[in-house]
Amino acid sequence: MNTGSWFMIMFVVGCVGIAAQEDVLRPNGRPGDASSSSGRSKKGKGLTWRLGLEAGINYSMASRDITGPIETSPLLAFSTGSGISPLFGIYAEVELTPSIAIGTRVLYDMKSFGNTKTDATLDCIILDEYGVVVNASTANLNAEYTQTVNYVTINPLIRWSVADRFFVHLGPVLQFATSDIETKIVQTMDDGEICRFNFGTPDSSTTFTSTGTDPADPSFRVGLDLGLGYRIPLTKTIDLVPRVGYQFMFTPYGKEEAGIDASNAIMSPPERTYTATAPTLHSLQASLSLWFSL
Repeated sequence: MNTGSWFMIMFVVGCVGIAAQEDVLRPNGRPGDASSSSGRSKKGKGLTWRLGLEAGINYSMASRDITGPIETSPLLAFSTGSGISPLFGIYAEVELTPSIAIGTRVLYDMKSFGNTKTDATLDCIILDEYGVVVNASTANLNAEYTQTVNYVTINPLIRWSVADRFFVHLGPVLQFATSDIETKIVQTMDDGEICRFNFGTPDSSTTFTSTGTDPADPSFRVGLDLGLGYRIPLTKTIDLVPRVGYQFMFTPYGKEEAGIDASNAIMSPPERTYTATAPTLHSLQASLSLWFSL
């Protein structure tokens, strides 16, 4: 049995244990709890079920260690990244006691992030009008990348009301990739540079753009989500719920890499071998939900 399976089993066992303890210590519910002040009273009513709609944003943070290139290599732009992207989905829970509920969030979870390295350099070959190399120099440029990948995120969780209407969410995160990783690279030279991309051709430009896709590998990721929220009653059966949470992912979103960096091999020889660790990707989330008591 793998680590993810054990984690899920321990989570379920822990939820059941906490719920049982709550029933023993407070068989009639916690006085003044949010559940009794927003929604139906639990005395003699049995379990309360809720369904919800959730929408919000991710602030995604990516990082990896890249060793080997010189400090101004455009490749080092990929060592870090951040960005904002949307999330939306549904929420369901069953309230076991006035302060404990077990639920699940199911989200369409887009991750979009990037970085710009403003002190990058690149070898520049200068040609004459006949296409003959007459000189070489180093061009200064901005090296920028963006990456986007989409997931379906399943987040089983336990909700614990720590104060009136204020609660904590805690549970595992299971992410299934639903798209390839889309990468866009833009390199821009200073206008004052003699150098140009595609120097001496009709396509000569100070900007180089490249796009491509790679399979999301691994396509399944496991992590942990910790969230804080507050239930604002709109009616007896409807709550508006602002929430912030942090997704810490144990599984990287890509693989280790190794290769040759020739970006500065002429002016700062030789070509350099580089290695890159598997990239990590975590997210800070902020969302609004509507919860409906059934």
